[in-house]
Amino acid sequence: MINKVSIVAFLMVLGLFGCSDQSKKVQVTDISSKVLIDCNKKLTDALVERHFTPPVAASNYAYSNIALYTAIEPFYPNLESLNNQITDFDCDVTPEEGAIVDLNLVAFNTFNQVALKRVYSDTVISNYMASELAKYQKELDDDVFRNSVEYSDQVVKYIQSWAKKDMYVETRNYEEFTFGKTLEAWKPTSPDYMPAIEPFWGLIRPLVLDSSDQFMPKRPTEVDMTEGSLFFKELQEVYSAVDTISEEKKGIAQFWDCNPNISHHHGHVMFFLQKISPGGHWMHIATQMLRNENYNLEDGAAVMTTLGISLHDAFVACWEEKYNSNYVRPETVIKEFMDKEWDPILQTPAFPEYPSGHSVASAAAATILNSLVSDQYHFLDSTELEYGLPVREFESFRDASDEAAISRLYGGIHYMPAITEGVKLGNDVGDLVLSKIKLSKDEK
Repeated sequence: MINKVSIVAFLMVLGLFGCSDQSKKVQVTDISSKVLIDCNKKLTDALVERHFTPPVAASNYAYSNIALYTAIEPFYPNLESLNNQITDFDCDVTPEEGAIVDLNLVAFNTFNQVALKRVYSDTVISNYMASELAKYQKELDDDVFRNSVEYSDQVVKYIQSWAKKDMYVETRNYEEFTFGKTLEAWKPTSPDYMPAIEPFWGLIRPLVLDSSDQFMPKRPTEVDMTEGSLFFKELQEVYSAVDTISEEKKGIAQFWDCNPNISHHHGHVMFFLQKISPGGHWMHIATQMLRNENYNLEDGAAVMTTLGISLHDAFVACWEEKYNSNYVRPETVIKEFMDKEWDPILQTPAFPEYPSGHSVASAAAATILNSLVSDQYHFLDSTELEYGLPVREFESFRDASDEAAISRLYGGIHYMPAITEGVKLGNDVGDLVLSKIKLSKDEK
């Protein structure tokens, strides 16, 4: 049963939606982060079921958590508004003064209305919403339920209007990416030779970055198949990593695979194996921490929103460079020049090689969590348990992000420079987010 005592908040002076005197707010009773954890898990389930690509999935996490944060922020004096902290964001929706609302319901409805809009028609989220809203309506007073939903809907309306300016719809209608014919250009790989995924994601509006190319990695190594050349050595390193791989390293590669577009074939039938995205993996790591450390809704929302913003911008920056350098994958070169029977441990993703998306996203995530949680946080990561892989133990978030990065070499899908430069790019994005986003007045 919903605990009405712990979840209601109110403002003292009667008013309407619009500007309010923030000094008249009443401090709300502490609320757990359970609703935040549950909502992110349902969003993950929907994204996995629909095979959302890594950059799109990261964007969906960011927008949904921004929506929840924006809705609850007016009730917490220690939280800072996102206004003027992220691109084009200026929400003036505030609760009706004097109206009692249920903050769990506000958080739930705001997050899921935005999430549902981002994933379009989806039974996972819509069924979840119908079931939970029925429980809220049964347990709450009619006025509290109505006030909560009406206020939440006002926030959702603003978020959806703001989201329309992010270039997502426009990039759906651009012409299909044409891959190059030169040796160094990316080309589709086996087994399905899928077309390039999200070739125009670099045009998506960043949330904190000044532009998608604000942090330009150094140029990838010139492709030169002369024996002894730098590129030849990098290629040999990938070939050897796969050829001599240990069971431990193979397990690491598989744990961090996080490829939601892996195809499998049975006779003439092809199907996709459902897996979590790289951003989803890190959002799950964060929710594990919220649960284990008993975070409240206020602090948990600040962590998840900052993390979501960093992952969104990490993928925008990474994808800008991927299609700028348009660099060939190891599998393509190895099969053409070294060993036509060779296969990587992991299925090669359908987009250019440089830099490594896992390295960028994981480094950005670790930078955020190191700062907001701890740089020595020991944890067990059970993210992949439901996908048939064991729990892994890490001494810190950086320990996990470093393993995620090197796993791409073990998997045979990245050269080493894509990993090292990817980590650098991710660190730069994370540091920038931390320098520009302050969601708690306690942050220095």
